[in-house]
Amino acid sequence: MSVLLGAALAVAFNSRAQTPPEQQLRGHVPEVVKRLTPIGREGSARRLKLAIGLPLRNQDELTNLLHQIYDPASPS
Repeated sequence: MSVLLGAALAVAFNSRAQTPPEQQLRGHVPEVVKRLTPIGREGSARRLKLAIGLPLRNQDELTNLLHQIYDPASPS
């Protein structure tokens, strides 16, 4: 079951990763950055490698879920 879940997640993630929708984030820009003057646009051929970290909530529930997923005796 976990192999099928992993495959389904990989397919879903890869299909979205190929054509990501454009998004604009609001409320996250520090004040000093708001005062900067843009000097131009980056070429569309360049890639931006971005990593986003989010605070971990419900760590105990996540740990339990991971144990269930990797436990061969678990129905999950």
